[in-house]
Amino acid sequence: MSFAQGCSFRATAGYIVDKPTDFFAGTLTGLANYPVTTKQGTTFGWETIINSVGVRDRTTSWDSRLAGQNYVPNDGSSAATFRIDLPKAGYYNIRLAAGDASSAQTITLELFDNASSLGVLINTVTTINPGDFIDATSTTYTTGAWPQKNSSITKLFSSTICRFRLNAVNTSNTNTIAYFYIEDTFLPYNVKTINGTYEQYFLLGGVKTINGIT
Repeated sequence: MSFAQGCSFRATAGYIVDKPTDFFAGTLTGLANYPVTTKQGTTFGWETIINSVGVRDRTTSWDSRLAGQNYVPNDGSSAATFRIDLPKAGYYNIRLAAGDASSAQTITLELFDNASSLGVLINTVTTINPGDFIDATSTTYTTGAWPQKNSSITKLFSSTICRFRLNAVNTSNTNTIAYFYIEDTFLPYNVKTINGTYEQYFLLGGVKTINGIT
């Protein structure tokens, strides 16, 4: 892994100490703030916002990745797109936590490779409970379970721009994001040799390697 960036969404940068791969990703004004440069050297930020993005600090008692949230109201018209610039095209693992420590929420989150949709990762039909968080596989966990049990998904990016969008639905609550994480990854595949045996190759961000050696 040569690239890893976590995005911690809350209201106040100094509210809690982030993990080494993470950086405060909230917008202080409720408006678009791209480009922001993280301490890891990544460029990211809220890029396109319809209406505004709300921000909240929630708790310092739990995992730092679940300490707060950014959100759009579920009013049927609001939306917000967050952008992360990647070092290169290729395969990436993604983790996320969508939810709220204090309130019930309804989440809709779509992932993009630049302008091309990579699918709606979360589209909750029913409202999730306070203290529940949905991961990248659309599985719901409690606050205590999410840090150990959340799973990643792997996506191929043909561009160097990762975006995700919160789309408002018509409910009385909000559409929230607490945490988003992306890292480049190895994808193993087997190649048949001339003598009929198999050697394992890898794709690291789209670059072919043999046993980890480019």
